[in-house]
Amino acid sequence: MENQNSVKGYVTGAFALLVCPCHLPLTFPLLLSLTAGTALGSWLAGKFGLLFGIFTALFLAGLFLAWRWLVDEEGGVQCPAPQRSSD
Repeated sequence: MENQNSVKGYVTGAFALLVCPCHLPLTFPLLLSLTAGTALGSWLAGKFGLLFGIFTALFLAGLFLAWRWLVDEEGGVQCPAPQRSSD
């Protein structure tokens, strides 16, 4: 179960990095070019503020879920690397 949570945490963290609002000046033109010529592209072109709010909410939710899945109950980070024994 721990391994599944760490994979979900890393994927969610990557998603949060992708939708980070500070990257919106780069991702917004890319999103507009991918939806060019469609009704969705036309609608998105006039809704930068709404898209900024949605990206901010997705970013915060992604960070929260990544933190929740990557940090265990004692507050330590789950590390897949082997630990040294205390012999």
